[in-house]
Amino acid sequence: MLAILDRLLLRKLRSVFNGKEREITALEAIIHQLMQKEAAGDGRASRVLLKYEDLARNSPEAAPQIAFVDSDYTDALTAPAAEPDNA
Repeated sequence: MLAILDRLLLRKLRSVFNGKEREITALEAIIHQLMQKEAAGDGRASRVLLKYEDLARNSPEAAPQIAFVDSDYTDALTAPAAEPDNA
């Protein structure tokens, strides 16, 4: 049963975020949707997210993952500093 759940939750889906199409897992889509509902004040979504977080934290297979994402913000941080105008 766990193998079936893993296969379903890790299946790749196409989704649109901020006007850009991305490929994400079904689990990521579920969590994203729950986060949006939680931000809108849905207490049930908040409780479900807490249960997911607890499950992930206590999973023996849980390992931290670091993802580097390029954005306008990170580009601005890495851009050379402009010379000050001394007029």
